[in-house]
Parts: sequence; structure tokens; C-alpha cells
Amino acid sequence: MRKNKSDLKMVPFLSMLLFYLSIILFLYYTFRNNKPLNWNIILNGFTFNFRQDDEILRIPGPLRLPFVGTKWTQLVIKMNKLHEFYAKMHETYGDIVLEMSGNIPVVSLYNRLDIEKVLKFPSKHPFRPETEIISYFRRSHPERYPSTGLVNMQGHEWARLRALLATKTIENRKCLKRSCPDLNEMCDDFIADMRRKRNDANVIYDVHDSIKTLSVDATFSLILGKRLKHFHNGKEKLEELKLCVNNIFKSFRDSTFGLQLWKYFPTKLYKEFGKNETRVYEITSEIIRETLQKEDIRRPETENDTILVTILKAKELEHGDKICGVVDFLSAGVDVFAHTVCFLLHHLSDKPEVQERIYEEVMNMDDDPTHEDFSRFHYTRAAIHESYRLTPVAHALARVIEENTSCSGYLLKPGTVVLCQTMVASSKEDNFEDSLSYKPERWLQENGEFDPNITPGSIVVSPFGTGRRICPGKKFVDLLLIIFLTKLVKAFRISYLSEFDREFEYLVAPKRPVNIQFHDRD
Repeated sequence: MRKNKSDLKMVPFLSMLLFYLSIILFLYYTFRNNKPLNWNIILNGFTFNFRQDDEILRIPGPLRLPFVGTKWTQLVIKMNKLHEFYAKMHETYGDIVLEMSGNIPVVSLYNRLDIEKVLKFPSKHPFRPETEIISYFRRSHPERYPSTGLVNMQGHEWARLRALLATKTIENRKCLKRSCPDLNEMCDDFIADMRRKRNDANVIYDVHDSIKTLSVDATFSLILGKRLKHFHNGKEKLEELKLCVNNIFKSFRDSTFGLQLWKYFPTKLYKEFGKNETRVYEITSEIIRETLQKEDIRRPETENDTILVTILKAKELEHGDKICGVVDFLSAGVDVFAHTVCFLLHHLSDKPEVQERIYEEVMNMDDDPTHEDFSRFHYTRAAIHESYRLTPVAHALARVIEENTSCSGYLLKPGTVVLCQTMVASSKEDNFEDSLSYKPERWLQENGEFDPNITPGSIVVSPFGTGRRICPGKKFVDLLLIIFLTKLVKAFRISYLSEFDREFEYLVAPKRPVNIQFHDRD
């Protein structure tokens, strides 16, 4: 019987389809059942590696395939659970794990001593990998962005830009001190808003959105010297910024840990990122123009200048770098604060005795804390720091090795990208006794003073980074958290009603909705 030509053409296609399905099912079974096969000897001859004899290839890790490396794992994990994936990698492979992004090695470190060795390396200009999608987008629009921004720059240029943008502004004690009255007012407004919005059972549904509104408003107030409500269409701008920033961070996640097809053609992911990044730039530019209509930046610099005016007066910076710096400052801390507060409220709900100790510490202090009061809240700061340890918003800190470094018995050469897996390390019993319990007391000295460096494991509690590349906004977020928490605990007893879970959105975020019960203390 003669076969139809169309049937014959289908045979190779079906064969290839079955072949690839078999591979996918095999890899799925291998990964899901924690039975990674040691195929390095077989695959090393075919994998497109940058150096076949490199010691780095002996580091254990997921199966490496030609061309794609270990990217196949993205097919069998949920992107919003990536932090759990890295925890499972530690359970499966140990204290050091190798992934291959194509032919580029990425090494995860889980051992505290290895992490300390990398993060405390005495580099004048520590190197960290770029967030590639934002660097590529900004390089594609030089008319708008003269550089890739402070977070992505390296070396001497990074140090110069940081000194001009951060040291004199967002990290400056006087700027932070000046912001306190507005921060107190915003936190009072938040508490009044909670009283107005809660139902008969004193419950607020999805309080995360309200906290994010406070975060955006507070950041703008710090940079601009006044709240967004004082600007034209301020409320609309605030809501749009919240949405854009959230979408940008999800784009960071998917572009960094996904299959990265956006590098080869303009995918939907890349277009969406470009739309959100452009809109944040446009909103920021509109606000800057509105500010310039009321400020004379030609007058001499004074100590009362806002951060925005100080940046605009910097003659050493190009105009594009000034706008880019403001864009990065405004967007960087929005989600960090909101996620951190929700995690903190969860811990306080689980430990009502901690709430009461905070209340006892703050009940007799002024209603409006000042910058000078900051150092007096020892237990409150310990409670915040313990939340940083158990539920950090950053799962890892990335660095690029600058000289030969031995980690867990393997030699890492200069140029190797490492991920210091601080989230996993901060929950290990090796580093903290009773590590899964929320205990603010672990950060207090015998005299009751807060000490973030009290234990050898302190280095892994670095939610804002550490050393020279620490986040410029850390001091501001710490200050806002103190003001917010002291006021909230004086006003309410707090109960976290939602099922607690975490999701990976590039930052680690609470699963929404976050429903909180606010009981008046009066």
C-alpha cells in the first residue's frame, strides 16, 4: 500500500516532538524528585563552556545542557517561588552550587564564611552584575539616559556618581532630619486612614496597597521637600507610579531568571518594561519641571536645599544623569518599605508580647519622634532587625569576584559572578540559635542596647547590601520604619489575618491580599 506524501512528512516532525517531550519529562522527573544525575563527564565535551579545564565546572549543581546550561530549570519551577528554588538547591547540592546561564557560570554561596569572604573583600569599587534589561534599555536611549544609572555602573564612574548623588543627599543626616516632620504627618494620616477604612470587625483588606502609597509619598517628600498631594495631579501620579514600579520589578525578575529571549528580539516582556520605565521617567520629569518653576537653582547652595535642588545644582553631572538619579531614588525604595512592613506586622501578630514591649518602650515618648530619638528605640530597632533576618526582601547579594578566591574548597577566579544567598544563610542553625524563631532579644546587649553586629552571623543579615555598595536609601527606610512602627503600636494592637506566604517578584514580597486587624488601644 502506497503511503501519502503528507504522512511521510509528518514522521520526522512527530519523532522530534516525541524526542523533546521525552527530554522534558526526564528533566522534570530528575528535578522534582531531587535526583540530579552527575553527567558532567558526558556533557563537558559538548557544553559550550568558556574553559573546559576550569575548576569551577567541578562545583555541584543542576544538570548542564549544551547551549542552555541550567536554564532548563526555569521550565519546571514557578517564577514567583524562585526563593524556594534556591533554598532547595542548598538542600540538594550543599554550600556551593553552580548554575550556567548559557556558557556563563553563576555560583551560589550558602556558607557564612564564604559569604563573609566575598562581601568583606577590601575593594575600593566593588563590582556587582548589572540588571541587564535596564542597562540595555538605557543604552538604547542615549538621548534620555547618558548612563545606565547608579545601581548598574561600576568602578571609578560608579564611585564618582554615588558621591555626587547619594553622599550629599539621601545619606546626609541633615536631609533625613529635615524630613521627619513630613514623615510624622504621613504616618498620622495613615493611622487616620486605617480608622476610617476598617470594617466593623476592625479589619482592613489588602493593607499592602495603603502602605505602598505611604512609601511612594514619603520617598517623594524626602527628594522633593513636599508631599505629592501638593503637585498637579499628585494623587493620579502616585497611583501610576505604584503600578509602574511593581511592573518594573517583575520585569527584572522575568528578564533575569527567565529564558532571556528579550536579548534576541523585542519580546512582550521587553516592550512592557520599556513602557513602564519610560512612564516613570516622564512622571519624574514632569515633577522636576514643576519644581523648577518655583525654585531658582542658580542661587548659591544652602543647607535648606531639598535633595532634588541639590542634585540639580551639581555642575559635575549631566542633566540626564540628574534625572536618571532621581528616577532611581524614587523607584528603588517603594516596594522595599511596603514588603518589609507587611513582614514585620506578621511577626508582631505572631508575637503579641513583642508588640507590648515596643509599646512600653515608646508609650511615654513624644508623639512625633525626631531623628535624635532614633537611637533611643533599642527594642524597636531589634524587632525590625529580626524581621530583616527572618524575612528579608532581598534573597541574595550579587558580586563579581576580583581576585582568586577559595570558597568551600573550590577556586573561583576573577570575573566569576557569585550570589551570596543571605536569605537561606540567615535562617540556618549554624549561624543563629533557634534560627526559625522570631526573637528580637538576640540583637540586644546585656545592657539592653541594640547591636546589629552582636553575633558572628550578623554579616548575612544585610537586606540593603553591605560595604561600599550598600543601598543609599537604607538610612531613610530605617528612619521611616521607626516612625511608622512606634506610631502604629501606640495606636493599635495588630493581628495579621491572612495566610502568610512569600512570593518572588525580584524582591521577595508578601502574598496578597494582606488583611490586618487594627484594634484601638484606647
